[in-house]
This record gives sequence, structure tokens and C-alpha cells, in this order.
Amino acid sequence: MLNSVVPSISQQITTSGEWFAVHTNAKHEKAVAAHLAYRQINAFTPVLRQVRTWSDRKKIIDVPLFSCYVFVQAAKWRDVHYTVLTVPGVLGWVGSRGEPLAIPSCQIDAVRAITDRKVSASTHPFLKLGQRVRVRGGCLDGVEGIFVAQGNDNRLIVSVDLIQQSAAVSLEGYQIVPIS
Repeated sequence: MLNSVVPSISQQITTSGEWFAVHTNAKHEKAVAAHLAYRQINAFTPVLRQVRTWSDRKKIIDVPLFSCYVFVQAAKWRDVHYTVLTVPGVLGWVGSRGEPLAIPSCQIDAVRAITDRKVSASTHPFLKLGQRVRVRGGCLDGVEGIFVAQGNDNRLIVSVDLIQQSAAVSLEGYQIVPIS
């Protein structure tokens, strides 16, 4: 029933407000986002397209970029607190002392830029230290993150600090400049 109500998990969000993270049970991210949308709460679950191979077939599926997390947008988190916590699969808010902490919108915008533009990306271990860079030109123009090198492959790490999760994007063909 919920799938018919929610056409897309990464639908365009038009409501203003702060972003918060909700911790979910494993493999419940899409269902939680669908329940939240059904309850008219803006939710964002960034997903990646992956090819999965079984013994008899291959299939393209959407998998969450950040396992066990859904982002919720609300003008005031207290207005949606009870509703969010009663959604099946929700474990609680990500924050301190029982209260959620807001995620900077620039971090959500950077994650959305990667998933909406269908750039080849993968999960990456969270990095706190490193050179911050900004992409110049191309479809990722203006996206900021941490520059790392893995062998001959230069990558941009986009992080969401609060949930300590990151995504890695290949920088092949992109120009980057350091952020001062």
C-alpha cells in the first residue's frame, strides 16, 4: 500500500526546515522513508544503483548509501518527534541526550548531488582529517569534500558528520581546488 503512495524515495523536497538523522533497523531504510512520507513527513534516503548477481540472474537494485539511516526534514523536530519514533523500524534520533542534532544542509545537498546526478559512487570509511576540496566544473561543480588518493584513483569523500558516514566519488575528469 505504501509503495503506491510514495513514487520515489529520493523525491524532490520542497519544505524548508532542518535536516536530522534517524537510526533504523538494518534493511528498513526504504520502508521507514515510505512510512514517513505516508505520514506527510519529508524524508530522504540516498540510494545507489548496483548490479546484484544470483546464481540464475542479474538484477539492478537500489541500495541505501548509508545503511541504517534515513534523513528527516522538519521545521521543528519536536513537532514530528512522536510520529517519527512510532514508525516501524525506527530505533531513534541521532543526536545527544535524547535530542536530535541538526545536519548542515550543505552536507545533505552534497549527498543529494551525488545520488540525483547518478554519479558512480560507493560508501567510504568516515574521514575526519584530510584536505578539504571543491570540485570545479562538470555536474559536481561546487560540491565540497575531502580529497584522498587510492593508488592511481583520486577520490572525493563527501561526509555527513553526525552519522559518521561517507561516500566516495571518483574525481577522474574533474578539476578540484583546495578550500582555504
